[in-house]
Amino acid sequence: MDAVEQDASLRSDITAAFKDTLALDDRYNVIANVLAQHARDNGLETRLSDRELRDECAGWWPQGFDKLDSEGFRAYLQEMVGLGVLAPNHDGQGWHLRGPNALRMIGTAQEIEARLLGAERESRLEEAVVLESRPGLDDGHRSAPLTINQIDYLLGESGNQVRVVLGTRATGIGDVERTLRDATGRVAGWTLPPIGNANTYRRELAAGRAGERRLLISDLALGSEKSCRESLEYARAILPTTAEATRSVVLVSSAAQLAFWRDLLADPEADRSDTDDTVVVLRRYHRRGLRDWTQYHSAYETEARLARLAAVTGGWPLLLDHVLRLREEHRDQDRALHELEEWLGQKENVEEFADAVGLLEDETVRTGYEAIVEQLGTGWNSDADCAAAAELAGLAPDDAQWALTCLETLQVLDRDGTRLRVEPVLHAALGALDASQ
Repeated sequence: MDAVEQDASLRSDITAAFKDTLALDDRYNVIANVLAQHARDNGLETRLSDRELRDECAGWWPQGFDKLDSEGFRAYLQEMVGLGVLAPNHDGQGWHLRGPNALRMIGTAQEIEARLLGAERESRLEEAVVLESRPGLDDGHRSAPLTINQIDYLLGESGNQVRVVLGTRATGIGDVERTLRDATGRVAGWTLPPIGNANTYRRELAAGRAGERRLLISDLALGSEKSCRESLEYARAILPTTAEATRSVVLVSSAAQLAFWRDLLADPEADRSDTDDTVVVLRRYHRRGLRDWTQYHSAYETEARLARLAAVTGGWPLLLDHVLRLREEHRDQDRALHELEEWLGQKENVEEFADAVGLLEDETVRTGYEAIVEQLGTGWNSDADCAAAAELAGLAPDDAQWALTCLETLQVLDRDGTRLRVEPVLHAALGALDASQ
């Protein structure tokens, strides 16, 4: 290190290489400069939570961060750890630069301020896929409900952590445990003890040996909301008794426990940064993730077929699995989509689809959905307009806000920055069902 410090040309080369790394994606640059500014103003050990850091970055470059969800943002942060820019956030206390050398290479206070002031004007939005691919299931005949990024986040790197996976049958909640077992089965050193009952769960939370990588998966999808709350409380309170022993806990919760979801997502007294760090939501495929799906399954790879696949399935994992079964049956990918359209036109199948989505589980949530459709239609609308529509339908303000949050989590609403709309495939299916009654 002393030799590096004394060699001005070598130091210059390293700094140039570091800046080239940040230039790979303008989001890297903004994140690094935000943390550098905080380091210079408040000290190098000053930390920012996921939410604080993302909000700060969005303030400097709204277009670059407003549409980046929490999981995508975490993927960028993990990549920057790997690139040597950020220090790991093993203890969950927040993010900061790796050290004084990183701060020095980013630049002076004046350079940092100038870059942030120019971020909105000079930054380019890259259409990069940040760990959105999903591994295969059933020998590659289907895709897992979790992205690579989500799997990495659930497994963790070290330390004790707890995560809650929220999803529905339509987004693949039933395959979460198998996906994680498959992922850990490919890596030596993981221990996944069976969790048969509450007593075993509490015992395993406190167990473990130093250096052992342990994953505790508790599938609560068919359990009560009370059992979900208790399991989360135990996971946060009971730590391994052996020094340096750690474990990652994954709780799996379905739409049958929406009151528990509301505790996590809409409790005004909850610490929002804790919630952001705890919850992982199973999602539909969006366009770039769907492109990865088509490449993995060697189907619908032309632009026209990809567009039709998106239009017919909406990226719902349940419907994509159905398409793969139909393609296997008929050996004809275009016929498979045609038959799926016909399937969605039948009353009993639409009811099955709506039930799998979770839209029928809660009257407040269903009222919010119907209010948006009836008052605002199917186009894009602001959050405030959607909330106002729900309130006009008779929901109290906090219930209206919860309905929107839940509908987004159920994947029933699409988001584009600060705008929302109802997901088209489910809406069309429900419309056909109403017309037939």
